[in-house]
Amino acid sequence: MSFSKAQMSSEDVRRNNEGVLSRCKKGDLLEFPRSSFFSHWGVYAGGARVIHRTGDSNGRSGFLGYPLSFLFPSGIQVGKAKVKEESFWDVAQSSLVRINNSKDQGRDVPPGGEVVERARSRLGKSGYNLLWNNCEHFATECRYGKGQSQQAIVAGSLSTGITAVGWLTGSLSAVALGISALFALPMFQSTKSSK
Repeated sequence: MSFSKAQMSSEDVRRNNEGVLSRCKKGDLLEFPRSSFFSHWGVYAGGARVIHRTGDSNGRSGFLGYPLSFLFPSGIQVGKAKVKEESFWDVAQSSLVRINNSKDQGRDVPPGGEVVERARSRLGKSGYNLLWNNCEHFATECRYGKGQSQQAIVAGSLSTGITAVGWLTGSLSAVALGISALFALPMFQSTKSSK
């Protein structure tokens, strides 16, 4: 099945996700595409549960609901992002879910139970940064021992590109946008632990 829900009914998406859930093994990484540019990530914990770094929108979204949330693809409040264990279906929402252990090749991947233990040991820990501490970093750190995020690399490259174009064209607004996207994010990260 193609990894696009553009032509799929909500019933087809649900059927796909039921199939994914039936194939999940403890410790699998799950990818939940939220848009063409952003996916949410989590660790399958067994029993139709997912452990993931997520935020609390308190029903608010967009930049009017939370200052600078337009800089974050998920719209989450960075100060309230933390590691949680939740139902697969609550995390999936309307996303076309897939198992994504694509970075396994050439690595020593620990048993699934150990991956889940790593994830559970972080429950309640807060902190989020789009470029250095996002949901994909969390999931890959649990599975591989080191956090990596392809979408953070793309975001950082895009920000650097915007800044470079601004410098080359003399556009102060492009320079400001690129720099703010790259460097302002750490100012709004939270590293508090609720444990």
